[in-house]
Amino acid sequence: MEDLNDTQRRGGFCDGITSGQSVRGFLRFFAVVRVLITIVATGYILSPLYLDAKTANDELLFFFHKELAVAAINIFITSLLWTGAFAETRSCLPVYTMTEVPFLLYAFVRMVLFIQIEGFMLIAITVHYLIFCIFIIPLMVLRFYSFLSDRDIARAKFVYGRVDDEFD
Repeated sequence: MEDLNDTQRRGGFCDGITSGQSVRGFLRFFAVVRVLITIVATGYILSPLYLDAKTANDELLFFFHKELAVAAINIFITSLLWTGAFAETRSCLPVYTMTEVPFLLYAFVRMVLFIQIEGFMLIAITVHYLIFCIFIIPLMVLRFYSFLSDRDIARAKFVYGRVDDEFD
């Protein structure tokens, strides 16, 4: 007879409906692709601006380094979460959503407040984050609810029913 802890470990939201390993493999593959795309896009967008900033004043160069630091922190957090750092907990997808959304809101606020200072840089980075949000956040929400399969619900009812019967 399996106990409640085994059921909770295998029936978490980060395990697949049929195979937890295949879902984790997909997430790891997606993490690598997402990091590579972010690095290439950030480098492509910011490298010409860096050359311009070297000839401009120090304030623009500081602004460039701040943007690069934000992108690096974003890459680090999302790659850790998507490669399964929280794969054994039930809250890995909400944790990922909670870490990605502040970056998106921050990019939007920067675009609104500083659009006249460095319009091209802010629009390019903001569009990158917004496109990521449009495609990934709905996918995560759908996947989160799809993991609540009938099998997991039935298993939970069976285990909780057995526990309740023992106390009668």
